[in-house]
Amino acid sequence: MSITCHYVTPQYDMKSRVLTTTSFPNEAKTADNIRKKELPQQLVSVLGFDALVMNCVVWVTDQGANYVAALRPYRHLDCQDHLYNTVLRHALNTDELSETVPEVAETLQATKALLQEILQSSESQRLQDVSPDVLAFLVRFLRPFYDAQRELEGDKYPTLNLVVPWLHKLKHHCQPDVLDTPSQTIIRQRHLEWILKKIHIQPLHKLAIFLWPKFIIYKLFVNYEQIIYKTWLYVHK
Repeated sequence: MSITCHYVTPQYDMKSRVLTTTSFPNEAKTADNIRKKELPQQLVSVLGFDALVMNCVVWVTDQGANYVAALRPYRHLDCQDHLYNTVLRHALNTDELSETVPEVAETLQATKALLQEILQSSESQRLQDVSPDVLAFLVRFLRPFYDAQRELEGDKYPTLNLVVPWLHKLKHHCQPDVLDTPSQTIIRQRHLEWILKKIHIQPLHKLAIFLWPKFIIYKLFVNYEQIIYKTWLYVHK
């Protein structure tokens, strides 16, 4: 388990430092052991912080049940990068896709196998099980998810204010398109369903975007989602 601190210098530069790393060689990494033993031990005993510091920061972790439970008494946010990984893993589950859109499942499985073979061999590989049309759609469709994850994982600039715009962007991206094939419609729907299940906006996310200087230019708009979307367009134009 590692603890990384993200902070802003007096010159308004974003910095991050790994404070400590610890292992659990003789005990289970349970929520109780993390909250009652390891966190106080590392932050108070080793680093010399006041115990109250745990109430003065926002903890960001993946969705591991032990970490979520351990940090429940404190201010905690799920890592958005991990959340979108979870969305993609579930939405592109080939076992489930094989029942509804088998051509997509076959393309994903064949592409994965092909990439593994290419990494292990310099010989040319056949693409007999890869549908060019399906693969082209998946590349186009998944690009915004890639862009979102790359931007949300940044550590040289604030990212909390980007959570809401990206959520609305991806929800809009997953809406059905009149030009979609039935298979493409299913793919969009699955991703939207998993986004709605996994991504939840917290008050801190809303506060961050309303304090974002670039957001001020759209403060006269009445419709909240229109504000979010137009802010995203402004930043990414």
